[in-house]
Amino acid sequence: MIKSIIDKLKHDSKYNQYFDTNKKLSYVMISTGAYRPYEKGRIVFLILQNNIPSLVVKFYKQSNRLIQNEFKKQEIIYKKCGGKGISKPLGILVLNDLEIMIEEGVNGKNLERYISDNPSQNLVKSVMYKINSLYNHLNNLLEPSTFDALNKEVNQLLDRFMHLYPLNEAELLTVRECISIFLQHFKNEKIFTRYSNGDFISRNFILDDETITLVDFEYVNKTHLYYFDWFRFFKYQYSLSNDYLYGIILNSEINDHYVISSLAEFTKYRSNKQFDVASRMIFELKEYVLRSDSLSLAFLEDEKKNMNRFISDVSSRLNDKQMSDTQIFTSNDMISSEKEFYHNIHSKIREYAESNNKIQNIQKEAVKLENKVKKLASEKESLQRTNSALSTFIDHDKILDTPMKKIVDKLYLEILHRHADRDGLMHFSLLLEKKEMTVDDLRKSLLDSNERKMLG
Repeated sequence: MIKSIIDKLKHDSKYNQYFDTNKKLSYVMISTGAYRPYEKGRIVFLILQNNIPSLVVKFYKQSNRLIQNEFKKQEIIYKKCGGKGISKPLGILVLNDLEIMIEEGVNGKNLERYISDNPSQNLVKSVMYKINSLYNHLNNLLEPSTFDALNKEVNQLLDRFMHLYPLNEAELLTVRECISIFLQHFKNEKIFTRYSNGDFISRNFILDDETITLVDFEYVNKTHLYYFDWFRFFKYQYSLSNDYLYGIILNSEINDHYVISSLAEFTKYRSNKQFDVASRMIFELKEYVLRSDSLSLAFLEDEKKNMNRFISDVSSRLNDKQMSDTQIFTSNDMISSEKEFYHNIHSKIREYAESNNKIQNIQKEAVKLENKVKKLASEKESLQRTNSALSTFIDHDKILDTPMKKIVDKLYLEILHRHADRDGLMHFSLLLEKKEMTVDDLRKSLLDSNERKMLG
């Protein structure tokens, strides 16, 4: 399938400019969607030339309209952002009734790898500043909306959540309290809506020393809850301690309340301010609905257990007025977080080194095996020449003068692909005649012989 797609792209006037016959062509799988139900499984692979990304190819295992939806919305965002910071959607290719999205490749490293390769506090601060700038750039897509529209979106979200998760009475009270707190906060605020890529996480940021690009718009949607992107970012970033990030951002020029409060939710510095707790609740409702739409049943059972624990925790936080803002970030915390950061980086470097050693050992073993195969091939060729020479000394029409000799010669031809040599012919035919060996015994003996093994 992949080869067919690449061949079609090569011969399509819209995409053939991305192929250079003088460059080495390769591809690498990014996602196979194995954790999803089959109909929601999405294949993503990257086409490279001389190991530089050229095109990204995406399609679902089962034909649907999801890929068209992703393409159209990503195209809108790309154009409204002037092509800055967003991967470029190129078009839809149709092959065997499957709609396949083609996107321009982005050269660089994902955020986690970029930081791991160049660990320093200044680099982390610079990267976070770039991400915040890109987020603010996306805010150019903001459109005025109304409180009623926000209220409708939140309550529709609750309806979808309740359809998927059976809330008990206490849980329902907690969720409704959070929604009330959340909506009350925006009662007299200006309301906006905009497109969100829906998957604002570290692996979807591709960086080099100059640029940052957001990729993967599978979950793109137009929403009033666009600032939840920050919750998602900090929840699913694993390369850094969020406690460490909290210290860096507090000492940076980033002063967006939504950034700081979203980050605090995943640190020991989280507050119990009601709006922050309520926002986190609604974010988790949205996450649950999103994940329920794509995860298999086995994963969903774990999600239900996690949600049960989360709602219980939120209930405790809403009722515990003593905990609000009791944690204050200090310089000692920064030092501790810094140590943890470098410890984690050191561990990753050690893992990379160990992996590299394993790869080198495997390569050495591969060379040994290759030499062994060459030696066996040479021995096989020599043996075949010898057998061929021996066969020339036998007049088979004269020597195959008994039924048993004919059986022996036939088995040699069948199994060893040559006539029986004189010694073998005489030896085995005599054993067969004396009934000291059966035909099946002879067949097994030839199949187990070294000569047969060399033939492969």
